Amino acid sequence: MWYLLPIPFFALLLALSVAKNRQEPFCPQNVLCAIYFAISFGAILVHSDDFENSYDQGFIRNSVVAFILLLMVSLLPCIFIRRPDTSVLYEYSERVKPALFVLAILGIYGFVFFLPYSFNSLFVNAYVLRELKQATIFEASPLLTIAFIPSTFFALYGLLLLSPLASRTGWFIKTGLTGGFASYALSSLGHKGRDFVVQYLLLAVFYYWLYGSTWSKKRKRTLFASSLVAVLLGSGVFIKTTIERFGEQGTQLGYVTGTVAYAGQQVYIFVETVAEEDFTSDYPSVLFPLYYWAVGGETVHTEVYLASRTQRYQWYFGTFLASFFQIGGWFGLTTFVVVFTLLFAGAFRVLLATRKVLAYILLLLLYYQFMFQGAFYWAMFGRAWNVYVCVMVLGVLMVALTVDIPSGRRRRLSKPRLAGAATQGVAWRKEA
Repeated sequence: MWYLLPIPFFALLLALSVAKNRQEPFCPQNVLCAIYFAISFGAILVHSDDFENSYDQGFIRNSVVAFILLLMVSLLPCIFIRRPDTSVLYEYSERVKPALFVLAILGIYGFVFFLPYSFNSLFVNAYVLRELKQATIFEASPLLTIAFIPSTFFALYGLLLLSPLASRTGWFIKTGLTGGFASYALSSLGHKGRDFVVQYLLLAVFYYWLYGSTWSKKRKRTLFASSLVAVLLGSGVFIKTTIERFGEQGTQLGYVTGTVAYAGQQVYIFVETVAEEDFTSDYPSVLFPLYYWAVGGETVHTEVYLASRTQRYQWYFGTFLASFFQIGGWFGLTTFVVVFTLLFAGAFRVLLATRKVLAYILLLLLYYQFMFQGAFYWAMFGRAWNVYVCVMVLGVLMVALTVDIPSGRRRRLSKPRLAGAATQGVAWRKEA
């Protein structure tokens, strides 16, 4: 069955990555390979008549092969991923303290703003809110827009909070960064979202790989205890929301469809997206409203577009490949993947060669976040997330040119070595 063809390729890629990075089991290379193997293997678990179609077998084969190759190419920047010596960030504390202070103010504001909304959402049924659209939690206002700033940048807040940059700051900045990091969970609770649980778990793994060696035993115990409490609370919310939305009192689709199916439908939906060739004029403006606003084009409100979807491929997940295929077809998708890979691979190489530690970490966060979110769909759509991408890219440039300047202290990065390449030409670089 052609839909299962990605399994051996990503299994091989994962095995090679784990073998070559056995001293760093939680490195981004291993995590990303594991995610894409999981969604490939999940195709077995969710296979049913619902996903069968009458497409020509040759068409399915070609689409699945393209699916594999494009994802493999997108993972090529992992060659240049290696853990930097983050202890050098201690010397940057004074330089970035004004920026951290501003972020802390926004973080506290976002946390305080969303707290009552998240509490009220506990008494709202997820099925009524998400499926029937008969309830609402948030009311549009400028204050809500401001509160969504730290919520959108929550991954950056976590990156800064757990870094050596924040270790020498006062209680106000640490409290503000904590509030900003937690604000995404509170805002997600406000609309009965569940993805925040998975996102926080994957980011926690990333932070541990990046900073774990700089943490004391006491701090590790504290972070482990707080993380355990957060996981238990998040799991409770996840289970409750799933029961309300997909149980007998909800859509009645079943808990498997409401959970496991999200990690196994990608290859089916990608093939279906390619077959339909639905190049709607509304979809690009939903993905890139910031661009259309800048050029004076017409934009469609995201909620209006989401409510107008009627086809399965519009609702289900086909990875970021399906999202971009609906904009430019094969040519546009292939061009994006090639440019995306070259830009990230080139930027990683330059930042490593010039020892721009902080800029490298920021860019690595953006790539890691894009790829693990992209295993489902391109999640950085909408004006807020468009702004996030632009700010992160500009932030990398500004940090590289101002904060990440040479000093008397040598910036030590773990000396890399090239691991053996996979049959598709993918090689992982790891710490010696």
